[in-house]
Amino acid sequence: MTFLRALWDILHVAWFANPIYCYNRFVVFKILNSTNFSLVYRYIYDERVRKIGTVIYLHNVIRDKIMSKKSTPEYVKEIRRNQYSMDGNIEKIFLECEITSYPINVFQIARKLEFDIIYGKFKQDNVYGVMWDGDEPLNVGGKQMYRAILLNKQDSLERQAFTVAHEIGHFMLHCKDNTNFYERYHGGAEQTDSQKLIEDQADFFAANLLLPKKLMKAYISQHSNLSRSDLISKTCKDFLVEKDTVVRRFEELGYE
Repeated sequence: MTFLRALWDILHVAWFANPIYCYNRFVVFKILNSTNFSLVYRYIYDERVRKIGTVIYLHNVIRDKIMSKKSTPEYVKEIRRNQYSMDGNIEKIFLECEITSYPINVFQIARKLEFDIIYGKFKQDNVYGVMWDGDEPLNVGGKQMYRAILLNKQDSLERQAFTVAHEIGHFMLHCKDNTNFYERYHGGAEQTDSQKLIEDQADFFAANLLLPKKLMKAYISQHSNLSRSDLISKTCKDFLVEKDTVVRRFEELGYE
């Protein structure tokens, strides 16, 4: 992206130096798909190419590419570089997104990350949601979105919250600035070993986000007079999390 910005600045000057309408898109295609930067610069300064207006078209394409790509916050880049533990990841997110109490508002976190959240009905019953992050728009109902989470409107609030947390997990752990990321989150589908690995990682991240260790330990200690079954029921209600997730999280924290 830094290279594109520098290239755009050069083309911005060229635009005003020679405002000619571009019609030779084949040359532009060669430029945009070249990994040889010296070749790109040679095309830009080639007088024959400049005369047919390729500079102007390339200027527009790169400008649109720069302006449309959603930026990635610095703390997300730090998480992607594995600078923190899982607990550290969660604390960093809470700090940046101003999360101070439960239930954890994952919708607020998603919006802070510039996700559009859309509700709809999927053709397949077992689809919980879809996530997209890219430099090209995802078109849903005529609305173009570069970073979006689509939720199943028929799911419960608890299920929707876990889906959002799951997709935030993918965004934190698996997305890259220079790569488009698309995921359809559903249950019961066959998965390869690599697919299962990243889905398990996103699920684990979601459970930690919704039921963070530090908060959970204090909560469990505060309600130590309750039986395990009553504590699970109360946790589901207070944190707005499904029972299966709470039970699994209790086991992970050693409260069996």
